Amino acid sequence: MEFLTSIRNQSGRDYLIWKYPKEDFNTNSVLTVNPGEEAILIKNGDFVHTFTSGRYELQTENYPFLSDLRNLLSNGSSTFTCSVFFVNVHQSTEILWGTSSPIQLRDPVQGIATNVRARGSYRVQVVDGECLLRNLIGASSIGITGSSLDSYFSQQFQQIIKSEITKALINSNKEVLGMCANLGELASDIEPHLQEILKTYGIKLEFFAISGMDIPEGDPNRMILEQAYAKKQELHILGESYGRVKGTEILTNFSKNEGTGTMAAAGFGINACNDLSKSIIELVSNNNANSNRLDIDKLKQLKIMLDEKLITQADYDSVKNEILTKIANL
Repeated sequence: MEFLTSIRNQSGRDYLIWKYPKEDFNTNSVLTVNPGEEAILIKNGDFVHTFTSGRYELQTENYPFLSDLRNLLSNGSSTFTCSVFFVNVHQSTEILWGTSSPIQLRDPVQGIATNVRARGSYRVQVVDGECLLRNLIGASSIGITGSSLDSYFSQQFQQIIKSEITKALINSNKEVLGMCANLGELASDIEPHLQEILKTYGIKLEFFAISGMDIPEGDPNRMILEQAYAKKQELHILGESYGRVKGTEILTNFSKNEGTGTMAAAGFGINACNDLSKSIIELVSNNNANSNRLDIDKLKQLKIMLDEKLITQADYDSVKNEILTKIANL
């Protein structure tokens, strides 16, 4: 049987907790615990001692508890048997996460059913190694990495993340695609719920981020929602409401009709939208040179605008009376 005299962490950076592969040591062994580490000794399931960073000569004179671990003599030296776990108390490397299946919901603005998937990363820090060993790993385990930690908490995390994203989207009264611009705020709302789970295991959630949230490529309603969102963003950039921009499109076509050159000359178009109803009344009333047919066409166009709620009934009646009076007096 080989009895070791030097004990140190030989795991990689990804390990949160790593179990030393040997369990038989001389009492003259030297334990080296690097900065950012702890070493926990366990015997028969009992936690014996926790060492912080430093160099330790494991002699009974220095650590009387070792006398309880001694089991035999080898070459004149007493030996002891125990499990040694090295705990990484630094922040972990980033651990990636992603929704295992799309989140099904209805776009709060468009009312269209769709699916959403999300992804991101988080970092943790072990703040109580004994708690983590006792409640999650167990003395028989070889240790745990960030990826295996994510696998362990995957179902709980998925349930919370999906639930919180769904609630946030529904309560936001914003398009699904619009919420993708508020991922930082959404991540901040989710983080405390995940922290509540981890703290039971002696783990602190140091960082949680949502790096992306989108509608899957195969979603049949994706293009509809993207077009609707793009149109709204376009209107936002123009600084006009939907009604004003729609009115501009109708009246721009109206100004292109034969005989309406006076309207275009008067600047009837996008720049006139700040006082749409007033412009319609003034410009149509001043167009006395048009024929009866053109007057009727104008009246039809104004009726369309009335139906689109771009002008009031009073505006329409005023212009209509002028046109009818003009025709009657011809």
